Amino acid sequence: MLPRFVPAIAVLAVLLVAANPVPTITPTALPPGEGLRVPSTIEPAHAWVSLSVGGSAGTHDANPFFAVAYGETGNSATTHTNQGLFYNSTPITWYRLTGGGDGYDPTNQTSYIPPPSGVGHYVASPGELVNFTAFKSWCNSRTPRCEWLSYLPAEENNTTYAVHYAEWFHTVLNFAPTLWEFGNEPAGWTHYGINLTDWSTRDNSQPTNEDYATMVQDYITAVSAVYPHDKFVGIESSCACDPSFISETASEVGTQVVAMAYHDFPGSNASTTNLSQFYWALTTKSNITNSSAHFRSLIAPACPSCARLPVQLGAYQAGPSGNLSPFAATYAGAPFVAASVIQSLLSNQSMFTLFASGSLFNTTTGNISAQGYLYQRIFANMTMGTDYPIGFSTPSIGGLFGILIRNGTHQSMLLVNTNVSYGVGLGWLPSVFPVGVTGSIYAWSPLTSTPTVRSGVLLPKTLVLVSQGILLINNY
Repeated sequence: MLPRFVPAIAVLAVLLVAANPVPTITPTALPPGEGLRVPSTIEPAHAWVSLSVGGSAGTHDANPFFAVAYGETGNSATTHTNQGLFYNSTPITWYRLTGGGDGYDPTNQTSYIPPPSGVGHYVASPGELVNFTAFKSWCNSRTPRCEWLSYLPAEENNTTYAVHYAEWFHTVLNFAPTLWEFGNEPAGWTHYGINLTDWSTRDNSQPTNEDYATMVQDYITAVSAVYPHDKFVGIESSCACDPSFISETASEVGTQVVAMAYHDFPGSNASTTNLSQFYWALTTKSNITNSSAHFRSLIAPACPSCARLPVQLGAYQAGPSGNLSPFAATYAGAPFVAASVIQSLLSNQSMFTLFASGSLFNTTTGNISAQGYLYQRIFANMTMGTDYPIGFSTPSIGGLFGILIRNGTHQSMLLVNTNVSYGVGLGWLPSVFPVGVTGSIYAWSPLTSTPTVRSGVLLPKTLVLVSQGILLINNY
């Protein structure tokens, strides 16, 4: 259970430590000097760590980096408006519409679902699952307008239907997706090459890697003949671990798509019940750093000219997949995602898509979750630009994540401590991040319901980052 909330100003005071000499050793107590003493209600610094900064990892703008898998169905115009007010307060500009799934035909507002018996031919179920009209109205009300992704009906492998689908969005809805996807997670398809109206629970038609890549090529050719400016994401892979689909698609259409995407839900069975194991998933081979590198390794040999093809994280949340950790819905979900965004930026991914919109904002109650406040109060105030990794002088401590972002004269440093039992003292030279200048500090820990902010303060060169703490420091 998380600790009860205490006044926000008390926690922020704990996080800030007055200027001390930059530590070069790691004692287990606070260094002497004029530093603010840590009250007994907050754990002392387990160690003192010096920060360093590495070379550039890439450059990102909020658009298109911040995205969300928008999966609610049946939302009214009012719900869209209320939800839109929340999203307008975040840096999210891209929306991957997932409502309805592969069995939903938006052109006639019909879902095809298994029969009540659970076995046999799918039955038609009329009803609007995605209110595209309300979504369009809200998107067009934004400045700039939101960008979005949606499916072509790829599992059917029917180019005529793909063109019909594209025509409906272009000419009936008058609101075509910014990017088309070819269905979702083809490794899980069982109705490949079967028209939607003929689906059955007994189907076991799965595409080979060659089947999928050929379908993608055929769809691009057919849709582009009518809408030459439409753009496509080559694959939304269920993971970065499927070499056949990923490599074959890159080989076949790598030069014709604007990105390739995979999904990642790092975790283990214990990460759903043990908080330490929940955070430990950030260090496993399935974390973003490792999965992104592996995904790129499958693309490059198959398409040598695609070395710079953008890689998107098309769906991400604390796993394991199919059994998402309940910790993600608590405060712990915020440092988990903050650390994950650091990994994504430093892996030079072009888009980070959080799964799903309900993880940020509850459309029934209107409540904002911890992950929602992370986007609204932390990421919304973080400079986006050129990214540099922050190094920690004592790697054995583990659980620490940091990034420095520069854009002209503006700099932001985001620091996350995923240790569950101790804080860490941090110190840095002005060459790492400005010291003694006026700036702002956003701080969050399990002890406060929302992030706290101090603006117009002189930036220190040492501080204590409490357990499960998040700090955003800006030089402005």
